[in-house]
Amino acid sequence: MSISFTAEIVASARDRGISLTPEDVDSINENLGVVIGIEDGQIKITSGPFLDLSEAVEAMSKGYGAPIEQPTASSKPDGLELPANANATRRAVAMNAAIRSGRDTAKQSQAETLVATYGNPWRTGNATHRAYVTNTHPQLASRLKAEAGDKA
Repeated sequence: MSISFTAEIVASARDRGISLTPEDVDSINENLGVVIGIEDGQIKITSGPFLDLSEAVEAMSKGYGAPIEQPTASSKPDGLELPANANATRRAVAMNAAIRSGRDTAKQSQAETLVATYGNPWRTGNATHRAYVTNTHPQLASRLKAEAGDKA
């Protein structure tokens, strides 16, 4: 009989911001050295020197996978073309708009991650998360408000 801890391995890696390939997961799963026993009428799962399966998964998965990348804001706008006759003010306005659009994308992604992690802030009642989502991703905020039935 074989016991697989694939779900625990993937969840542990995701919690630490790591993306594992299926081969990585299989290798970690094979090398866990899991021992199952009964102690005080309860099933205990341990792995080598680790008392907790999550500790074992975390230790065994070090060095595997790649960091999960979040979009980041660019300090240099890509593909920004200005007409040769644009004055300094117009160039500055165009550059600021291009830089801001990159930040907006990164912040919108952060708002989506916040909602995925903590849930709909209009349902949970978290005013800080509500304000962040409203300020960084207005379209997502309106959708979440509607889902929660908030009229405000």
